[in-house]
Formats: sequence, C-alpha cells, structure tokens
Amino acid sequence: MDALLSEEMWLPANISWARLYASRPDGRLTPQPVHLTMSLACGLAFCLLRYLVETFLLFPLGRRWGLADAPKDAVRPVTPNKRLDAVFRLNRRPTVDQMSALAGELGWSDKSVANWFRRKRNQLKSSTLRKFVESAWFFLHYSCILVYGFAVLVGKDYFWDARYCWIGWPDQAMDADIYWYYMISLGYYWSAMYYIFTDVKHKDFAEMLIHHVVTVCLMSFSWCLNYVRIGALVVLIHDVVDPFMHLTKCLTYASSNTRLRDMMFVVFMVCWIVTRLTIYPFWVVYSAMFHSWAIIGPFRSWYMFNGCLLVLQVLHVIWFYFILRIALSVVTQDPNTKDSRSDSEMSAAEDGQDDKGDSQLKKRL
Repeated sequence: MDALLSEEMWLPANISWARLYASRPDGRLTPQPVHLTMSLACGLAFCLLRYLVETFLLFPLGRRWGLADAPKDAVRPVTPNKRLDAVFRLNRRPTVDQMSALAGELGWSDKSVANWFRRKRNQLKSSTLRKFVESAWFFLHYSCILVYGFAVLVGKDYFWDARYCWIGWPDQAMDADIYWYYMISLGYYWSAMYYIFTDVKHKDFAEMLIHHVVTVCLMSFSWCLNYVRIGALVVLIHDVVDPFMHLTKCLTYASSNTRLRDMMFVVFMVCWIVTRLTIYPFWVVYSAMFHSWAIIGPFRSWYMFNGCLLVLQVLHVIWFYFILRIALSVVTQDPNTKDSRSDSEMSAAEDGQDDKGDSQLKKRL
C-alpha cells in the first residue's frame, strides 16, 4: 500500500504530497482527495432528480404526445419454463438445431420452441415511451451542464491556451465555480454507472461501461493530482455533442418531422467530428502529452493519465463508425442499415434474424 501511494509512483521527483495539497495563503481552493466525497453525494442527488423529472415531467409528457407505453409488438407473457429460461439466459437466439434439440427434450414442436423464444425476446423490448423518456432526460442534463460548463470555463486562460493547464503546476488554485462544475460532472457519471444496468440496453453496452469507468477514473485521478484544468476541458468537449444526439433521438421517437430529425443528426455528426475527432485529440490530448512533457516532464502517473485519454479517443473512433453507418442509411435510404448504437438489443435488426431463422425452420418442417 505504501508503494501504491508513494510520491515516486504519482509525482515528479521534485514534488511532494505536502506541496501538492498545501493550503494557499489567499484562501483559494486546492483540490483534495476528500473532496471527491461530494461527487458521490452529487451522484445520489442525480438519481433522485432523474426519478422526479422522469416521473412527474417526462412520462406524462410522452403519454400526452401519444407515445406507446408498451413495445410495438408486445405479446402476452410466455409460459414459464425452467429449461428454456436457463437457455435464454445464456443465448437469446439459439440456432435452429439447438431449438430442435430442445423441442425433442421437452416434447414440444420445433415451432412452439421458436415462438417461445420470440415472445420471450419481445417481452424484454423497451417501449417507445421508455426510450423517449431516457433520451429526454439525457438531453436536459447535457444541455444544462454544457451551458454551465461554457459559463464557467470561457473566462479561464487555459480555455483559450491549453499550455496554461500546466504552467504553474502543482501550485494551481481554483475557484468555487470549477469545484462545483467538476463535482457535478463527476457525480453525474457515478449515477450513469448505476443507470447503465437499468436503462435501455444498447449493443455498445461494453463500450459505454468502459467509457463511464474510464471517465470516473480519469476525473478522480485528475482531481487528486490537480490536473483539474485539463480535466475540465475534457469534460466540456465531451458534453458538446450529447444534447444534439439525444435531441435527435427524441425527435425520432416523438415526431414525424423527418427533415428536422435529419438536420439535427447532421449537426450532431459535425459536432462529433469537430470536438471528439479534432479538438480533443489535436488540442487536449496533444497538450496533455507534449505541453505537459515540456513544462513539467514525464513521470509514472503521466503515462497512466495519457493512457486513459487515449482509451477515450479509441472509443470515439469506434462510435464514429456507428455514426457513419447511420449516415449511410440516411443517404442510401437503406432500411437494412440500422442504428447499431441507439437501437436496443431487442431491436428490429434482431427481429430480422428471427425471420431468417423461422424461414430455415419452416424448410425443415
């Protein structure tokens, strides 16, 4: 434990923990690890706030707009079956041969087993109302935090010149507005790590989980080492695209105005390219790797910090692949090109695979 918390592990040779966490004579804040407890409190507050907003605002609004409160192809619940339930937990779409084997084991027809799995999958689909409410919550949050972030950071010298993220480190104080921006943002990601297991399941679940874990680690890491300035820029840049993405989803679920939806998607795509594929790697990551090297020099935790930044960039590229697929479907009007990011795991694409499986089954009957 001593080695894990040693100054040699985390700090340059000429810097000590005492200097990093020393109180300032002017009374301004210096980041302290104990401050992170406030982010946990903010996370709990976000859980409560989300419950209240969804229950008393978004669900009633969605119902008033006539959004379906049940999946479009919902069916009556399947008859419980321990054997099929056990298989379903491992594989929601067994092959035709596997279903035939199960039919022989249970004394059912092949078609009955296939119908059981189809209906079981349909039970787990999320309703249009549920998807709208989730996206509307994200839109409200990211819109508010984006406005707050710009209001806080636009007057900082490091907002315009990233070298000031490192000049004067570690003797950098911060104002109360940055403290609260950081705690609120980190608190949101604590709540997101809980909700990712209860929200509509997406095909990029693993990528989203990695993103949330890396973000929490990166923000906590940067707070404890007083990398708050560069950390705040990372958070702000990531927040720019999210309101447009979730507004596009809300329009998809609640509006028949496809022109407006497509226009918002184009805005979202342009923002993604500008912020996450241009500004983030060529300004923020560049500064974290090269400006910091020149001003404070590399040390062990420097490599870990930059490694986390690069992991986020890899995720940006992966998600951009999904975005390009959606853009391709819009341009070509190809109904077979699905939004592999926004559709739930029980999506129409999966239904298409079911239809293919049913065709194979019919040939064998």
